Amino acid sequence: MRMARRRLVRLVPHAISATRVAVAVAAVHVIHSAGVAHAIWWLGALLLIGASDILDGVVARRLRVVTDLGAAVDTAADRLVEAVLFSALLQQGSIPAWLVLGYIIRVICVDYVRLKAYLAMGRLADWSEWVGWPREILFSVLGRGGYAGMKLVLFAVGGLGLSFVNVAGLLVLAAASARGVAVVVGLRSWIARGSDMDGRFEVRSAVSVLMGLTVDAIAIMTWSVRLLLTHVG
Repeated sequence: MRMARRRLVRLVPHAISATRVAVAVAAVHVIHSAGVAHAIWWLGALLLIGASDILDGVVARRLRVVTDLGAAVDTAADRLVEAVLFSALLQQGSIPAWLVLGYIIRVICVDYVRLKAYLAMGRLADWSEWVGWPREILFSVLGRGGYAGMKLVLFAVGGLGLSFVNVAGLLVLAAASARGVAVVVGLRSWIARGSDMDGRFEVRSAVSVLMGLTVDAIAIMTWSVRLLLTHVG
């Protein structure tokens, strides 16, 4: 009984992560609408997505169910939300194609480095071992909250059809690039300090990495198709 309850508890953060994907899918159905009701629904959906992104990690830590699989589900949910919202806004013509292309390149580069680090170390990166400015950019409250907030502002601006979407897009792309550089530098330092690791591969870690990369590939293909259709159209 206790084991069954523990298994159910472990699913709670996953369910929260899945919630934001469902909200994003539901939100894009009103993206072509107009009026106050549309604006309220769109902004409310984005707030729910942002809250879910914070809550899944907080709940996992409170319940003491932090796992590699949970981290992969969280990242996968983020990628799916980005794919859904970027694709819908791109199809609507609310955001420029160069922004989506830049984001695709960033995702490919960062995930390539993540995979190389995993193959070198035999396990997922332990962020608690990171030091210096990469840790501050990626894991501080200001670094994580600021980046997530900028993405939500971009989606809000694009969904409402406001004129300064290019400025918001540039800020998000700059922040995403800075975080990408921090990931690369941080992983290289982590590998250099972990030369004493035995290099054993854990099945759960392998599944987590493969899940994350698969979802990333789906997101990239989705963005690429939308870019192609927009260009042809």
